Formats: sequence, C-alpha cells, structure tokens
Amino acid sequence: MEEMVKSGYLIREQIGQGAFGVIYHALDEKNHREAAIKVWKAGSETEIFSYENSPFLREERIPGIVKIYDYFEKAGMNFLVMEYLPGGTLKEQMSTIRSEKSPEKILDLFKQVMEGLAFLHSEGLVHCDLSPDNLMFDETGNLKLIDLGACRGSGISCEKKFLKDGYSAPEQYTDTERIGPWTDVYGLCAVLYETLSGEKIPSAAQRLQKDELRPLSTYIKINRQAELAVMHGLRLEIQQRYFSIELLLHGFGTAAEELEALAGSTRHFWGQKWIQISGQGIGYHREGQKRSRRMVRRIALGTMGIVLAGALFYGGDLWFQNHYPVQYFKRKADNARKAGVAREDDRLVSSLSQNYSKILEQLTEYAPEAGEKLEAGSISCELTEAQLLKWNVPDNFGRKMYLDKESIRKALFLEMGFYKEDIQIKTDKDCTGFVSRSVDGSYEMLKNTSSAEETYRVQFPEKETETYKIVYDPTDKRVISLYGSMTDPRRLESFVKALFPVCCPEGYLTTDEIGDIREQLNESEDSIIIQAAPHGWINFFSQIDAENKVVQYYVKIAASDAGLLH
Repeated sequence: MEEMVKSGYLIREQIGQGAFGVIYHALDEKNHREAAIKVWKAGSETEIFSYENSPFLREERIPGIVKIYDYFEKAGMNFLVMEYLPGGTLKEQMSTIRSEKSPEKILDLFKQVMEGLAFLHSEGLVHCDLSPDNLMFDETGNLKLIDLGACRGSGISCEKKFLKDGYSAPEQYTDTERIGPWTDVYGLCAVLYETLSGEKIPSAAQRLQKDELRPLSTYIKINRQAELAVMHGLRLEIQQRYFSIELLLHGFGTAAEELEALAGSTRHFWGQKWIQISGQGIGYHREGQKRSRRMVRRIALGTMGIVLAGALFYGGDLWFQNHYPVQYFKRKADNARKAGVAREDDRLVSSLSQNYSKILEQLTEYAPEAGEKLEAGSISCELTEAQLLKWNVPDNFGRKMYLDKESIRKALFLEMGFYKEDIQIKTDKDCTGFVSRSVDGSYEMLKNTSSAEETYRVQFPEKETETYKIVYDPTDKRVISLYGSMTDPRRLESFVKALFPVCCPEGYLTTDEIGDIREQLNESEDSIIIQAAPHGWINFFSQIDAENKVVQYYVKIAASDAGLLH
C-alpha cells in the first residue's frame, strides 16, 4: 500500500474500513496538507471520478460535500484522495448532538448537506448511500457528505450492494432503475428522523409489508411543519415523496434561493425520468391498503416570471383585474402567501390546545353527540353551514389556497370567458359539515373536514356543457380545491395554464408538460397526480369511449394532497 502511494503521499494511519474499501489518514507532501485516501478494487463505482469534467475534480468547493483532491488507479486498485475530516462521523456524535442541540439547530446542521445533494442532482447524480456513517464533521463542526463511490447517474442502476436497512429507499430494494433525487430525499429524511428522535426507522422492506413508522412527535417536541416535512420525505411511494431537495427545504419553510440556479438543471436531468415513472404508475401496496388509481408527481420549478410593471398606467386596479386576471390574482395570492394566511391550515386541535375545552363545549351545543364520553376510537358529527359559521373553527384537514372563494371565482370566470352574453351558467351550492373527535394515546383531537362548494354548469352556444366546482372552507371562505371538466383539449390547457398559478402561485406547468400529460391520458384512464410546487397539486383523469378516444377531461387543483380528497 505504502509503495503504491509513496510518490506523493505519506501514509500515517488507517482510520476506517468498510465492505468496499479502506481509508487512510495521509499527508499530501506536494501540497502540504492533510488528506484522507480511500483505496478499493477497481470497479464501476469509479466512473464518476474518472470521466472528463467530473464535478468532483473541479476547483470549486461544493458545500456539504467532502472535497476531492485527486483520483488515480494503480495495480488494479482505485485511490481517491479527499479532504481530511477530523470531527468524526454523525453516527459517533449523534447522541451528543441530540442532547445539546434543539430540533431547529439540528435541521440547520444539515442545511449545507442538503445544498450538496442539490448540487449532485443538478449534475445528474444521486448519492444512493446516505447514512450516519457517511456524514462527517470537519475541524470547524460543518457536516459533510462522504463516500461518493455509490453515486449513480440518471441512466445507471444503483446496485443492491449499497443497501442499508433503515436508510435505503423502497425503490433501491424493488427496482433500482427508479432512483432519482427522491431516493436521496428518503435517505436524508431517514437520517434526520434518527438524529432528531434517537430512533432508527424500520427498513423500507419491512415498511412495505407493514408500515409501523411513527410520527416524530411520538418521541420529541418538534415544530409541526418540520415534522410533516420529514414524514413526507419518508413516504414509501416515489410519487408521494418530495421530488427534490429544493422541495424538501420548502417543506421545512426554509428559503432556498441559493438552490434556484440548480433547479433548472435538476429538472433537465430528472424530469423525463419522473414522467416515465409516472406513466407506469408504480405504487407500493401496504398491508390492508390497495390503491385504485396510479399516482405520479411532477416538479415544476420556480415561480412564474410575470411582468407587472407599468400595468396600472392603463386605468387602475379594477381595469388590471378584468383584463389581466392571471397576473392580478396571482399577485394577490403572493401577497396573501407573504402574509402567512396558510400558516396554520393543518394545525392540530387537541386537548393540549389552550382553548380546547371551550372549542369542544361550543361544538357540543350544535352536536351533543360530540360531547359523549370517549374511551377509544372516534365520534363523528355533522353540522350545518350556519352552525359551522357560529363555531368558527376553520377546516384543518390540510393546506388550503391563499385566496378566498370569490377571488378564485372571478379569476375562473374572467380567464375562461364566462362573462359573454350568450353563455348560460347554472349555479348549485352545497355544504358538508363533518367533524370527528378521536383519541390518540393520552390526548384527544378534533379534525374538521367540513367544506362548502359552488358548482357551475356552463353552456356555450353549439358546444358541450363544461362543469366547474369550487370547494372552500365555509368558515374562512378560503378555497380547498378547484375542479374543471371539459371536452376540448385546448380548454383543458387554458384552464391549467391560467388557473394553476392563481391557485398555487409557487408553481406552474408549461404547454409542453400539459401536452405530455394529455398524451398519457389518451393512452389510459389512470389518474395522474402531480405535485408541481411545494403547495401545488393537480389531479388529471379522463373518460375514454369505445373507440379509445378521450371524450371528457377532468382536472382538480389543490394546495395539498389532502385538498384533492375533498
């Protein structure tokens, strides 16, 4: 070993050994710096270091990833010269970190690692081997990702030899060709879960048989938004997980401006693969559960760039609203987003809440059964719209849109051309007030899944009738979902392009993307569900006649997957 590297490096000691290689602490005599040298037998895992323009051999330092100084082969062995990290592994430091740092500080500790993973994904690579053993601290306490030999590109399978129970994603067990940024999201969230709680999650193979993964709040007191983000990243089905690290950071409520430059490249490398996985409709069947529709999620990056400057010169706010409804209402939604109107949409109303007794007492005035003694299970009750308004507890089933029903209705009518004189519109209204009270361990919870809806049946001259529906919270009037049904594919495109950025201003879908989705709908009647923004979901499906032609398109827009269920 020393003979092989003596030309430039002085070996000091062996500092690590794994199934695939040995790591030495060495002195780089030429550059007068300490280094770590990994030595292993030549194989396919060298590809990312040996090809021209390898991102790891560039001069710039990648945040959150160990710096690679050199790579060479000699006598059938690979030699990878890296930055020396003296702070030990995350596995070694995990219990100390958990006792000394708050959950918020622990999440901050991982931010640079997330940036590093986002860089890998933008280069068309996936790490594939995230675990506490492969995260180390430098001399200043920064956490860095090591062991890059498992990295794989979009056209390469991730071998099962890299499987690590509790950290490897389901697709690494079942179909290694389906790896992508979403695979690293799972691995990172598994490490986060363990670092935060001290509990290692069951292996994906076990979870596919029976999923007994418990919420983080079972073990620690943690911000609700952070808990939801980690649990979302640990979903078994690829299509229900975050597409990318950028979306995971959005889930944490963390600004990811430094990643925006990488977003387009990530989408370039992985977007088409995501569509292919979507079209094949892969889903994992859990015990006692079967999915009747195939699921697919698609990431659309960034916020639409819309030029607003100068518009008010043409006659003020009302003129702008009537002539440019997308821009006007998207701006209104952006303002509501910045004001934080959706911050508590999925808040937990439980016996731990300060005003829980009063909330329950008011509920039992309208639904006496809600006050019955509760030993186990749950009690459900129905309320009228008037009772819901008096109770004044908003729907907490999931995130809602930033805008209220009247704003979405105006945007829909203006953009889809419903104000023309020769168009007939029949409007129906309905309300479903449903509240459940249940027990979870030592405390009670109230879940309000009430909703009201307005349905518009629009008759155009000499055309098929189109149907649209706005589902909203009867208490705060904010929209839960927007539904449309039409026969003309051009109207489908107009509806999605115009209304999605109004309902969910963080994202958009392009004409080409909508065209891809329409082609999938033409081939089957399977539902296509896309998460096209951190808080932007769309469900597409279609009705096909005996000649295998689409005769009706259906689309639903919501700010959460829960919103699609309303």
